[in-house]
Amino acid sequence: MPASSARRPAEATAVSSIVPGNRYFFYTPEMSLLAESALGTSGTPAIQYEYVWFGGEPVAQIDGGTTVHWTFADHLGTPWVQTDAAGVQYWRAEYEPYGRVFSLSTADQHQPLRLPGQEAEQLNLGANGVSERSYNVFRWYRPSWGRYAEPDPLGLDAARRLSSVPANALSADPQANPYLYAAARPLYLIDPYGLIPCTTCDECPSGKWTFNGGVLSAGLGYGRSRTKGTFTCLDGNFSTAMKLPVTIECEFGGPIVAVGAGVTGSTPFASGACGCNSRDLLGTSTGFTGSFLIFSVDVGRCGPTGGSTVNAGVGLSVGAGFAHTTCTTRPRS
Repeated sequence: MPASSARRPAEATAVSSIVPGNRYFFYTPEMSLLAESALGTSGTPAIQYEYVWFGGEPVAQIDGGTTVHWTFADHLGTPWVQTDAAGVQYWRAEYEPYGRVFSLSTADQHQPLRLPGQEAEQLNLGANGVSERSYNVFRWYRPSWGRYAEPDPLGLDAARRLSSVPANALSADPQANPYLYAAARPLYLIDPYGLIPCTTCDECPSGKWTFNGGVLSAGLGYGRSRTKGTFTCLDGNFSTAMKLPVTIECEFGGPIVAVGAGVTGSTPFASGACGCNSRDLLGTSTGFTGSFLIFSVDVGRCGPTGGSTVNAGVGLSVGAGFAHTTCTTRPRS
């Protein structure tokens, strides 16, 4: 694969007395970090670290050409844990919203990848690097500030024309500040080149979905339910928003009696589901269900964004009690 390279002199930082020398960086054509040389004064240093990418996300790091650590990223593509070949955690970080490492639950290791497109100026030292700034291709970023150290090189007018980011609820103009990171929405948006905020949430930038459907359930202490309905992204016009027809099959157990049929849907108080893309809504999830006479409520967790999901129902049913649920959501043609 063709790659570009760059050299960043350590003396360009405020820490040259600690880590003098140079390190060479090699990038893929998409500007993803491919390899780093050893840090030193030699004109031809050896490659020390290599990075493996799949689908635009980091999946592995190879140290010294022999030792492999597997990388796992969050919904944005930010690495948060690495394991060795035996599955033992080698590196794990907890982040603040704007990308600063809040704490490490393992020993400090050389793992410079941060928010998508960013690399901490780590120089083999410190969870947030020796300078606490991150390289973001076209400019430098300060995660402790939640801001760039330089203004947008495209300028405000160009950024406004090119950005496809939906309007921020906190600002009619998400590009009003040339130092702003990801339109002040770091849990949903990314800026892999330091130029224009974009979203990994291609289908649902808000990450929030409503739900409406019909449900059949039966159980005494243990039971099953089957729901057919549609998730709709809470972005823009309801008629044109992304929709996902699904079938949801659940098993429940607890002090509950429930027999009946009815309709269910999300409430104004919480989302019916959470996820950047429709595929995030599929698979297995857990939660709780409760019923009283003709009324029912289902509560789950919102993994990527935090908080809870709540769906309420009413129907021709007899029931009372509550139970723990395990549900599997599948697409419905």
